[in-house]
Formats: sequence, C-alpha cells, structure tokens
Amino acid sequence: MVFPALLTILAAFLVFVTPGLTKGLDIEGGTLLIVQTEKPVDAVALEQALQQSFSLPELKITATGVGVRIQFKEEPSIASAQQQLNEARGLLESNPGQAKQKAVQAIGFLGQWVSPLPNLSNQSPGEALETASQVLVTAQEQFERRLQKTIFSILNLSPETARFQKREV
Repeated sequence: MVFPALLTILAAFLVFVTPGLTKGLDIEGGTLLIVQTEKPVDAVALEQALQQSFSLPELKITATGVGVRIQFKEEPSIASAQQQLNEARGLLESNPGQAKQKAVQAIGFLGQWVSPLPNLSNQSPGEALETASQVLVTAQEQFERRLQKTIFSILNLSPETARFQKREV
C-alpha cells in the first residue's frame, strides 16, 4: 500500500513541479488568435513587429498552411490593472478607502491604452471602482483594436475580408 502511494507522489511531482515540462496555453491561460490568409505568412517578421509594438509575454507565432496562429499571455498593464481591480472589489466592503486607492492604481496602469484617464479623487469608492472597471474595458478594447490593426497591416489583409478568430483561455 505504501509503494503505490509513493509512486503517485513521485508522478505528481514529475508532472507539476519538474521545470523541464512546458505548460501549454490550455494550462497556463492566455490568448490564441487565428488569422486565415490566402498567401504564406512570414512568421518571423510578424513576431518581430508585434514584439516592437506590444509587450506580449510568451509570444509564440506559428505559420500554418492557411494562415497563422498567435499565442500570448495577457498584456502586462491590463493584467496588472485587472489584478488591482479584483483586490479593490474584495476590499470595498471592509476598507472602502483602500479599495478606492486600488482603483486609482488600476487605472494608472492603463494610460497607454486610454487617454485622458479620469480623475477619481471626487468619486466615492464604489463610483471609483465602477469608473476604473469601465476604463479597463475600454483599455482592453483599444488593445485588441491596435493588435488586430497591426496584424492586418503586417499581413497586408483588409479588415473587412480578413478571417480572424480569437480565443481566451
């Protein structure tokens, strides 16, 4: 009975702790974009252009026979703002002042996507949290628009005729 338990613990260690294992998009989370094209794609040029224009962690681009697959983790400034807002929501009932401060910090991360940023100083903590949430949504939309525009430009595709699929994990 001890031997199977030791084997189970060893197997779990190898699967979850061993640094040599690469976790994929389905386990780690992130975004997968699939763009279908009629012509071959230069994946290296696309990757370089996206790295210059955006801060996309773990960017991976794979050319396929019918287009390109683009994978990346969440954009860091948006991820940081989301984290601050989640913390603010948790603090709103117990510590409204701290929640408002977290909301102010959250929108501070989003200046590259939303301009001008709203002033939350005259708002109540609940209003500040709601405003910061709306700014986050706007920032996510702006990021997605710029990313699509950049991809279409590099691949020389028309937004009206491009076949584009996005999947969040």
